[in-house]
Amino acid sequence: MGVKPYGYWTSRENCKAEIANYKTLKEFRKDHNKGYSTILKKGWEDLLEPLQRYGKPISYEYCLLVSLACNYPFEVVKLDSSVYYKVKRSKWESELWSHFTEQPNKRIIWTKEKCHEVAMLCKSRSELENRFSGAYDRARDHDWLDDICTHMEPLGNVNSRTVYSIEFADRSVYVGLTYSMRVRLHQHFEQPSSNRYVEEKKLSVEYVIREHGSSLSWEDAQTLEHILKLKYKRNRWKILNIAKTGKGSGALGAGIKKWTPEKMKEAAKSCKSAKEFRKKFPVAYARASYLGILSEIQSHFKMKKTLPKGYWNKKENCLVEAKKFRAPGEMKIKSPTAYRKIIANRWRAEAFSHMNYLKPWKR
Repeated sequence: MGVKPYGYWTSRENCKAEIANYKTLKEFRKDHNKGYSTILKKGWEDLLEPLQRYGKPISYEYCLLVSLACNYPFEVVKLDSSVYYKVKRSKWESELWSHFTEQPNKRIIWTKEKCHEVAMLCKSRSELENRFSGAYDRARDHDWLDDICTHMEPLGNVNSRTVYSIEFADRSVYVGLTYSMRVRLHQHFEQPSSNRYVEEKKLSVEYVIREHGSSLSWEDAQTLEHILKLKYKRNRWKILNIAKTGKGSGALGAGIKKWTPEKMKEAAKSCKSAKEFRKKFPVAYARASYLGILSEIQSHFKMKKTLPKGYWNKKENCLVEAKKFRAPGEMKIKSPTAYRKIIANRWRAEAFSHMNYLKPWKR
């Protein structure tokens, strides 16, 4: 191999002679990476044609076979990246990629018709957002979502409930409520059910699922659930429910706890600060923020006064702040912003003149 003299790789004949000593591109790059880089810069890719990549010749015919197996340029990259770069360097896109759905390097313009076309491939809006984020953003900005997503099944609403029952052939029944039937049934039958009796019976006993009301308010759904449970019990069905039902139960389906504005206020009054309220009752805090009543619920908390912008840029304010402390170290910990301004502007002589450096202070 040896070290080549200066300017050796700038000669096309030298490059061609060296390539003749190798069978694969990988071996050539390993021994002469600088020569390989020079060949690419000079545009002499045709010299690399005789080399094989992992035993496969990068020929026009091979590129054609790989391209015919794909519908998009990114699929070519996944299948064999060497073919993708070979086609790009040889400028064979118009010949080999003419059958692609989208032409290479062509930006997709998301018209309403195009957005509707990709929306038909999805079952929900969240799937559309994950798979075709560009189409989703375009449709959202132009208010097309309601038009292009008419075929999609709603995933549910956290503010409304559906009451349902699962009737088993041995005259046992489970009554429940949920914000989304699809999600709840998936939890019951595709995953280990939260109810141990349903988990035992779902594989061995035939069952029927019935809906008894949808888009109900929390109170109406709880009332209907309790009435249905009593009705089944009166008709001598075995009730599989473990948790209590009715208005006092607090169960609202899918693990979401009910937080009314009154209960949020009670929870907030039991806390001393907004930080404590957020830490102890995160669901109530999030719910209040979502409903826009957070400031009303936290009105009894003492909020810290925020200083105007540029307050510590004034020397007088920093000097007044410094008089509250007995040592520079105490000020550095308790009022770091004012301390940094004093140090940066060289006001230490005036700000710290009253301080007793020898007298200890408590943190």
